[in-house]
Amino acid sequence: MRHVEAAISTASSLPVKIVLLGIPADRPEIDYGWIEPAEQITQPGPGVEPILRIRRFWEKPAPYIAVPLWSRGLLWNSFVIVAQVGAMLDLFARMTPQLYTAFAEIGSILDSSFESNGIEKLYAGIPSQNFSEAILAGCSSELSVLPATGVEWNDLGEPSRVMATLAKIGMQPGRLVWQ
Repeated sequence: MRHVEAAISTASSLPVKIVLLGIPADRPEIDYGWIEPAEQITQPGPGVEPILRIRRFWEKPAPYIAVPLWSRGLLWNSFVIVAQVGAMLDLFARMTPQLYTAFAEIGSILDSSFESNGIEKLYAGIPSQNFSEAILAGCSSELSVLPATGVEWNDLGEPSRVMATLAKIGMQPGRLVWQ
């Protein structure tokens, strides 16, 4: 929790309004995004690392890239993002203007009987995009990262990772019965 509190403090007080929590890597994982930190922008707090600018994102690198990233001490992108709403909306508007405009256009029908149909139509007409590549990578120098040291983290995007995490904490999943 101390990392999130430090990120909130930074997002509300510094020009760098978007702070990602970066996880110190313990292996050269190719299924995760990586963050290459740059210069320090805050002093460390009690039990919290300093916040750093971001030099570059590496999205799911090949093994020959992941190994050097790991050996250089780069961070995994946890996708925990702390930001003011206005900062995130500004980022979306600048990096994906067509997508931002498409969502803005349905604002007038939200909380109406047309909302469900409008949202369904919107999603049917927009292309799929990778958030890291379309948004974060394009403005990495405007973002910051807080290394979240001393915490357990795992991307649960794969069943094998869910099972490994359950085993690590001593839980066994029950048998699912579909009726």
